[in-house]
Amino acid sequence: MAILGWAAPGASAQSPIWSQWGQNPQHTGNMPVAGQAPQGRLSDLIFDPFVSQEVAESGALLTHYQAPLVTSSTVFMEFKSGSYVPCQPAGSGQPFPCGPDAWNTEIWNERALQWQNGQLTTLWNFASDWKPIPNSGTAPSKKSLGGWEPMFQPALSGQFIYVPGAAGTLYKLNQSDGSVVSQINPFGTVDASRIVFGGLTADRSGNIYYNVVQGTLAWPWDVDAVNSWLVKVAPDDSVQSVTYPSLLPNAPATCVSTFFGQPLPWPPSQTAQPPSTNCGSQRAALNVTPAISADGSTIYSVSRGHFWPRSGYLLAINTLDLTLQWATPLQGIFADGCNVLLPPDGQPGGCSIYGATGLDPTQNMAGSAGVDDTASASPVVAPDGAILLGVDTAYNYGRGHLLKFSPAGILAATYDFGWDSTPAIFSNNGSYSVILKDNHYDNGSYCSDPTWCPKAPRGPYYVTQLDSGLNVQWQFKDPTVNTSHPNGYEWCVNDPAVDVNGVVYADDEDGYLYMIPQGAGSTQKIFLEKSQGAGYTPVSIGPDGMVYALNAGHLVAVGQLFATTSQLSSSLNPSTFGMPVTFAATVLGSGTPTGIVTFKRGTTVLGKVNLVNGGASFTTKPTQLPGGSSSITAVYSGDSKHAASTSGVLTQVVNKAATTTTFVSQPNPSAAGQSVTLTATVSAGSLTPTGNVLFKNGGTTLGKAALSNGVASINTVFSTAGAFSLTATYQGSGNYQGSSSGLVQTVQ
Repeated sequence: MAILGWAAPGASAQSPIWSQWGQNPQHTGNMPVAGQAPQGRLSDLIFDPFVSQEVAESGALLTHYQAPLVTSSTVFMEFKSGSYVPCQPAGSGQPFPCGPDAWNTEIWNERALQWQNGQLTTLWNFASDWKPIPNSGTAPSKKSLGGWEPMFQPALSGQFIYVPGAAGTLYKLNQSDGSVVSQINPFGTVDASRIVFGGLTADRSGNIYYNVVQGTLAWPWDVDAVNSWLVKVAPDDSVQSVTYPSLLPNAPATCVSTFFGQPLPWPPSQTAQPPSTNCGSQRAALNVTPAISADGSTIYSVSRGHFWPRSGYLLAINTLDLTLQWATPLQGIFADGCNVLLPPDGQPGGCSIYGATGLDPTQNMAGSAGVDDTASASPVVAPDGAILLGVDTAYNYGRGHLLKFSPAGILAATYDFGWDSTPAIFSNNGSYSVILKDNHYDNGSYCSDPTWCPKAPRGPYYVTQLDSGLNVQWQFKDPTVNTSHPNGYEWCVNDPAVDVNGVVYADDEDGYLYMIPQGAGSTQKIFLEKSQGAGYTPVSIGPDGMVYALNAGHLVAVGQLFATTSQLSSSLNPSTFGMPVTFAATVLGSGTPTGIVTFKRGTTVLGKVNLVNGGASFTTKPTQLPGGSSSITAVYSGDSKHAASTSGVLTQVVNKAATTTTFVSQPNPSAAGQSVTLTATVSAGSLTPTGNVLFKNGGTTLGKAALSNGVASINTVFSTAGAFSLTATYQGSGNYQGSSSGLVQTVQ
């Protein structure tokens, strides 16, 4: 697979940071650096130790996790502690409270992490007293969050990190050491029924915006909300707030319900009208993080009736004084129901024969957006000032819609997916593109009856890029297919990231983090931890291009392998042939590299040794280093975190080994004309020299013979009597020095 991005240079104090949900106050998810190539999982930390129990209770991981916040020096992440109260058996809800109905026994911590020796290590930990709103209340209730754990999302501003606290408060902490600068209470009194809802947003002037809802903790979903606020905290800790009911004084108290309980298919007749229902008070949506216009003048938030998700509004509020600019109702805005996104009327999955084209069959009227408390979709401000918002809808197989509003709040475009999506923005060619997950769920079209609303096939599952008009530019289909997932796995990313080159970073329930280039050409992927059916998880990019992804309660840092440097030394240089030489390699890099070091002479492998504590050594066998000069290198193989490297060439000088020649003749004395055997034995300690021995009688060569096991011999005849001075000269070789020996041969 092609490398999609280079590793950004070292981050500086002026480097961009991932400061909040969606990276910036507009939530565009765009980091102006190139993401690192996914060569390795450089860190893997468990931030949610209760995942296995949470999955056992719900069948999937129904948790909205924090987007990691990343500066040039520090990573900030939610870490859960405390205790988890399991149900017996899992999923039974008994003995109450247990499982998600007892999540107030858990503790939400914000932890600062820094890279030290190739590891993300804890700098400080702050245990917040924030608790999410109860899943159901003090007793089991049919009205609940269904086990979907709400969001805990701090934000960075200046030298501080702001963390949700109990009773609607914020903690202002020093990023450097986690010390509490202040606890900001907008209300003056402490009341645990006031709860921070959704994420915090920091503008470029250092103001913090967030939502608070006051409910009845004993019955939070059966009893109407008490009140709800949008809060603004200035850098000096001064506070402004406004209630959502005061922003929406004319919001209806009674809403149009659905045909629930009436015979299918719907609508029951051409003129049928569903009954009415209590909307409930207007309040902030549970997991919404407000967005801010590029000029800082407007904050965008989402409200809904406490009891009815289809009574929602997109609000534009002046940041200066928190007065309302406009509020756009999300009711009756769709015309893509019967006969459009649904099968033809009268067909399975379609409306009844009374369904007028475009209408929502559950209400027999133009479709309304649902602001669902189990989603985390938040407004995104596009480069042209338009506002994007993902919503739920009741009639398109649970896919929802993505909405685009003009800066004046006029609906400008829709796309038929938006469930739990905060899309990313990629600016290009004078315009921009919108990136989001695009899953096809195995839901019924608008009801759960298998006859009238048979489930759609599972998948396919895409990451989709839209143009600024919400028209498809390209799609990337999840490629992991097996018998249990014949059409792939769902994308679980709810807040994707995109780098300066338009590379999209998104995680999937198949367990992989994907890097998808523009046009969805040569993608890359890396396995994070496990395949996990999950609630939706964000992705962040650091100033150095490191990518931070979440999988099954693990925070995984993905990027280029840490560079290494291999150094090589010799225990004896020069050495002598036949003597052992120990080569020592030291591999330097972030942390402690592991793996294998291969010692080479040129291209010949001398030996392979496991790296221990960054070091490896190899001692040569007697004949592995020939006489002369050899080019020695140490080649480090790399490991899951460290890149391979090769040392510089070490020139090992090997001197020739000294030899001793022993010379004998047989017989001696001999008779004239008798054959005499001349034998030379050449030794070099424990070594066995090779080469040739030259036999001479004075200056006359008698013969030459090759050594065999250190011995060379010839036969010769002396024709006359006398005393002859003979020599045997070992001529040496590339590894051995020459030597000689003489004797007197007596011929009678």
